Amino acid sequence: MKTTEIKIWLLKNGYRQTDIVRDLGVKPSTVCKVIHGKAKSRRVVEWLLKHGCPLEYVTPKNSSEQTKKAA
Repeated sequence: MKTTEIKIWLLKNGYRQTDIVRDLGVKPSTVCKVIHGKAKSRRVVEWLLKHGCPLEYVTPKNSSEQTKKAA
């Protein structure tokens, strides 16, 4: 996850973490942990993508390294 980019994207698009909490019925700490890369939640990631967050913001930081190792 790219924490700073996600936070900026949320602000620029008029969203707050509380919007995700309300829409998904999850705890605020869950959303915070996911955005900071401390936890995983498919539902939070899907919410971000559904609302237009760029895929590269929600992709794990080392996913390109994992892809190279698998090749």
